[in-house]
Amino acid sequence: MIQEAWCPRPLVEVDHDGSIATKYDRDGGKPNASFDGRGTRMIETLNAIEFARVVSSGRTQPIVVIGEDANGTAIEVYAKLSSGCDLGVTSLAREVIAAQLAADLGLPAPRPFLIRLSPQWIETIPDNKLREKISASSSVASASESLVAYSTWGLGNRISAQMVPAAAAIFVFDGIIQNVDRRSGNSNCLVKGEQIRIIDHEIAFGHEGPIRMQYCDMSMTP
Repeated sequence: MIQEAWCPRPLVEVDHDGSIATKYDRDGGKPNASFDGRGTRMIETLNAIEFARVVSSGRTQPIVVIGEDANGTAIEVYAKLSSGCDLGVTSLAREVIAAQLAADLGLPAPRPFLIRLSPQWIETIPDNKLREKISASSSVASASESLVAYSTWGLGNRISAQMVPAAAAIFVFDGIIQNVDRRSGNSNCLVKGEQIRIIDHEIAFGHEGPIRMQYCDMSMTP
C-alpha cells in the first residue's frame, strides 16, 4: 500500500442481475462491511437525503449531498451528475471503474459510492435550474466521500520525499487509463500535509488514439 487510504482490494464483476459488484478480501474490506454467501460486496449505494451546495469549481460542477447508507448513517459526498458530463452515464461509469481500479492498486483516493437521487428528493432542491439539471440526469450518480481539511493541489505545492512513491504511481496510473485531465492548472488532486488523494476520472479510458498528456506541475521539494 502506497499510503494509508481506503484500499480494500476489490475485483469488479457484474452479477447475474446486471448489477455491479466487487469482491474483497475479508480482511481488506472496511470494518462492519456486509458480504453475501460468495464473499462478494456490492459497491455501496446511498440515498440522497439532503442537498448541501453546488461546487463552484470544476467542469462538471458536482454537488455536495448528504447520503444515507443501509445502516442509516449519514455520509457527505461529492456527487457527479450525468447531465454535467460530456458522455453522460458513460462518464459516470468511467469514474466508478477508475475509482475501483485505483483502490485495487492501493492508490490514495476517496471512498467511492453510488447515490440514488429520488424524484421526491429532487423536488426539495430550491433552485429551479439546478432542479431541472438533476431531473435531466441519471437517477443514480457517482460519488466520492467528502474529505475533511484537504485542499486542492496548487502551484505552490511541492512533492516531498515521502510523497514520491504515491506521485510516481499516480503518474503511471494516469498513463495506463489515459487520464489526460490531470494536468498543469488542473491537478485533480487533494492534499493535506503529506497526504494526497486523487479525484475526477470521468474522461479516462479514451484509448481510441495515442496518449497525449500534459502532466500537472508536481515539482519536487528542493
